Amino acid sequence: QVRINFRLYDLYFKAGWFERAGVCLDRAFELHEVLVRRYPEAKAYRVWLATLYLSRARLLRAQGEREFLEAALTLSRGKLARARMILAEAGRAFSECISRLESMAEKEGSPWYLRDLLAGSLRELLSLSLLVGDEGKAEKIRSRLRELHAGFSTENPRPTR
Repeated sequence: QVRINFRLYDLYFKAGWFERAGVCLDRAFELHEVLVRRYPEAKAYRVWLATLYLSRARLLRAQGEREFLEAALTLSRGKLARARMILAEAGRAFSECISRLESMAEKEGSPWYLRDLLAGSLRELLSLSLLVGDEGKAEKIRSRLRELHAGFSTENPRPTR
């Protein structure tokens, strides 16, 4: 049921129906957190949980961007304030996802699949930081990405097909 709810989230998200997407994502979280608590040693469940956190951050960012565009079109200060609030919440969600991924990578020896998720999350947080004009945070993220990419070729490389 987690994957079904996640797939529904993805379909609604791509269609721009963010409220419905959020409901499906919340349901996937509820179901999956039970699995993670029941089987804490299962790496796949923890990785899926990180993917759900990343999806939540992406949803918040999309909602904030939509609100920001509507504010620009209508010159509404209320919508602009709401967009800023949602984008700040998206930033916190990306940061939480990154923190969880870093913790998992530290415990598991930084496997390639966690590094890929971490790099993607950092790139999205970088993009969001640039969108809201936070150059200081953006530079810190760029530095972290450079460090991460420097280790890609040497530590636990991706398997070849």
